[in-house]
Amino acid sequence: MLAALFVVVTVVPSPLVGATPWQSFRAPLLRSGAPLERRTLVVPRAQSTTSLVRHPSLTSVASQAVPRIPPLVAQASTLEATPGMVDLSHQAAPVYHKDLMENPTDALTNRDTKALAQAYEQCEDVTKAFSKTFYIGTAFMRPEARKHAWAIYAWCRRTDDIVDSPQALANPNKLDSDLGEWVHRLDDIWDQRPTDQYDLAMADTVRTYPTLSIQPFRDMVDGMIMDVPGHAKGKSRYETFDELYMYCYRVAATVGIMMLPILGTAPGVTEEEAKEPAIALGIALQLTNILRDVGEDLKRGRIYLPQDELKKFGLTEEDLLAGEVTEKYKEFMKFQIARARHYYAQAARGIPMLAPDARFAVRASQDLYARILDKIEENGYDNFKKRAYTTGLEKLGILPGSWMKSRQTDPSLLNPASLASYNAQWGAGSMVFAVVGTAVGVSLAIAAALPRRRPLGCSAEPLLG
Repeated sequence: MLAALFVVVTVVPSPLVGATPWQSFRAPLLRSGAPLERRTLVVPRAQSTTSLVRHPSLTSVASQAVPRIPPLVAQASTLEATPGMVDLSHQAAPVYHKDLMENPTDALTNRDTKALAQAYEQCEDVTKAFSKTFYIGTAFMRPEARKHAWAIYAWCRRTDDIVDSPQALANPNKLDSDLGEWVHRLDDIWDQRPTDQYDLAMADTVRTYPTLSIQPFRDMVDGMIMDVPGHAKGKSRYETFDELYMYCYRVAATVGIMMLPILGTAPGVTEEEAKEPAIALGIALQLTNILRDVGEDLKRGRIYLPQDELKKFGLTEEDLLAGEVTEKYKEFMKFQIARARHYYAQAARGIPMLAPDARFAVRASQDLYARILDKIEENGYDNFKKRAYTTGLEKLGILPGSWMKSRQTDPSLLNPASLASYNAQWGAGSMVFAVVGTAVGVSLAIAAALPRRRPLGCSAEPLLG
């Protein structure tokens, strides 16, 4: 469910070594000096995503499960002519530790504490530089879990940067060969064969959390490439909500599934039980992005609103381009907002399923983002010319309620023994959680009020901060 934190995060363009955002952090796709072995990417057969949440009043949305297709990661624009090597001479990249670049697999196998500490430190630097709010949010996590959140964020950041690079946008057809390399590296991480220090941190995270699945990482890559203009898998229109749901799942809900093992669940609750609300929250957050950014996306030639639903409300693309808030459009937006709120409601029931120290940050993220829907209504449903946002002061006003709601427990979710253990955890750490939670919450609110970077060519803001 940390999709919530990835959403609330502020992408402050505070580059490492003063480069442009996409130059600031581009780790090499291949280990320096290693021979490049091109492998054919075998894409698994489509799988079904079960237990997908649907709005009860939707008649236009098919009831069947949406197919979930595995990966294709974004372009490694740094893969140039030199075989087996990535030219970083033009990049302003972080300092790479030479010893880790040479033998990351040995460091992992031997549990080299110094090498692992340096690897996680590099991931921390990336998180701190690119997402200050998410970095602050990790302070609310268990100390032993923070470094694993940084490792996952760094992997997502690298993937996002690959997709959003100017080279990828200029030559989308070149993506596929580079994507094969990136996906192969992802497989190597799960096989405990890291290529560099960032992969080393991820491989150690996989070893620490055996339930961490590779599939959401693959799915995220597929979602990112959907936003690459001109690529065969890119999309600027979505015919049905099922198509849009797939996009939202890939770019948003996957983050929650990635982070669920690290966040942990309440006593007596399994990760499988907590997964459906985590997915619902990711869908809600991305739908909120889409509804907020209709006008901005139109300027980029993108329409994320389902085409068949536009037709059912008597609307055309020409109506959207005219930017007029008609009665038809208001009714259409009411329908879309109701659906997003339904997903938020589905997500809310999953908050008590999380470990106690994870609940406030996720609850606050949900409440802060859901407020954007209220703002769209207050703007008279004009998301063509007006941007729906909450002020820093409003965010601060939301957080106390989020804190109180995060402490609520649904007894039906836990058996009596687990509930007793759960309450004991809260009783023992209540004051500590209150103090830390308030401090983190204030920091989240202030940082979230800062401007976000919107990646070049990428609409509807994927949840990567």
